[in-house]
Formats: sequence, C-alpha cells, structure tokens
Amino acid sequence: MGLQVAADHEQGGDPVPHRRAELLGGAGPHVAGSLVRSGLADRVLFLLSPIAGGDGPPALDGVAKPADLRDVRIRRMGADLAVEGALA
Repeated sequence: MGLQVAADHEQGGDPVPHRRAELLGGAGPHVAGSLVRSGLADRVLFLLSPIAGGDGPPALDGVAKPADLRDVRIRRMGADLAVEGALA
C-alpha cells in the first residue's frame, strides 16, 4: 500500500488548521472499507480488470450500505477500466 499526503502550509512550514489536507491512498478492501465507513474518503477509484470468475473479497470490505457516486468518470487504462466518483 502506498500513501501520499499533501497539506497546505504557511510560510513557516506549519500546517494551516482551517485548510483541508489531501490523502491519496492505495489500499486493499479492508483499509479502503475502513476509510469509507469512517467518513474519511470523499472519492473512490476502482480499477476493473477483464477477468471472469473468482472469489475475491468485496471492493469495500465491511461497507454494508451502498452509496451513490457523483461526478463519475470512466476511463480505459490499457485492458482495464477505471471508475472514479465522489461519494454522495
């Protein structure tokens, strides 16, 4: 898993408390589900590979209630599809 954090800073280098920080996280279903359940994720990006069959875990483990996505973008990335959207 890789994480990248970007925060707004004043000239002295200290974080500005009233501004938001952005976090880009690549996670498996357990961590991704935890971020969504806790309300810490406001966007999701799913990469879908053209593989038929299998018994993998759900994309967002432990998220029982479905959420609508807004501003959905679908892109082709080689043989895969990327589906991205804001959580409603």
